[in-house]
Amino acid sequence: MNFKNKKLSFGILYIGLIVGVCIAGLLYDFSSLFKISNHQTLNIIFFILFLNIIFLPLDFLSDKALNSIGNITFKKIILGKFFLLIIFLIFSFFLITIYEKKNLLLFVFYCLISQVFLLILQGKIIKLFFKTEKFSKDSFVIKTSEEYLTFNIVFNLFKQMIIIPNHWLRNDEKNIKFHLKRFKIYVKERIYLKSICLASIINLITYSFVFYYLLERNHDSLGFIYNFSLLSNLICFFYILTLPFISKKGILSIDKRMKNESELLFKENLEIFERNQDKNDNRSRLVEMIFYPVPSTSSRMNCDLSKGFGSPNISRLIIFLASCFLSIIFKGVHGNAGKPLNWLLPPSE
Repeated sequence: MNFKNKKLSFGILYIGLIVGVCIAGLLYDFSSLFKISNHQTLNIIFFILFLNIIFLPLDFLSDKALNSIGNITFKKIILGKFFLLIIFLIFSFFLITIYEKKNLLLFVFYCLISQVFLLILQGKIIKLFFKTEKFSKDSFVIKTSEEYLTFNIVFNLFKQMIIIPNHWLRNDEKNIKFHLKRFKIYVKERIYLKSICLASIINLITYSFVFYYLLERNHDSLGFIYNFSLLSNLICFFYILTLPFISKKGILSIDKRMKNESELLFKENLEIFERNQDKNDNRSRLVEMIFYPVPSTSSRMNCDLSKGFGSPNISRLIIFLASCFLSIIFKGVHGNAGKPLNWLLPPSE
């Protein structure tokens, strides 16, 4: 099995298992299995712990199968799981408090604040736990060996900063600056910010309906968290199926501008991207339409851009932000399975 099929297969397997577990959990209500104590808090901690470790073997297997020897990071997977456990427990505490107050307006406020908090936390984790080096006024290099990382954008409080993966420094300076210019367009024209705002609003509306539905069902606290998390993962599965089209259109619109500026550098940078990422330039249109939020190299070179609305990377951003609503599906998509740094920094291209 070649790289592109193996990577896609692991992603399909991972997502399929999550979806299958969630559907079974909703149909047969296994919430009673997590009632290990008379204290609801302990039961909820047990469920959140289960949610974070159930797919741990698949995380390890994906890591070993998909990464090169130098990029195999079992320790980072464990560390990533630990951070997720802490963050999920914090989110669960706020969600339960709001649920017990039966206050939909308070939940709407939580939707807004939690997603902003997650974006700020993302930038703080990068600064606190990784070696970084200033590259320019609005960008810095992240010193890490993982070659699957892409250029990215994070928030230093409310200021957008561009991340350059360390492995990109092995390329010619002209290629680095050309690609950096692409991300400066995202920042200057607020394209990335608009994608985040759209993703946040979609989440707010969708999860407000879920919260209202669960209020009407009158679950206890454990039942609420249990059902809310399972429904959240299924919602994200729906996002994965429907939003890549909008994401690809947004990417192609920027591609067209970059190609017009320098077709040679644009082509060279696509080759660099493929070398470090999917190695999937020959995938079929059907496979691309269903499974990929980023167009193939051939589509990007041809700039196959039809009319309509586009929002770059929204399909990855929205499932990352949905971790505020106890979804773990962002770990399993085929760009992230076995790649713990992509749980923190979803691929941006």
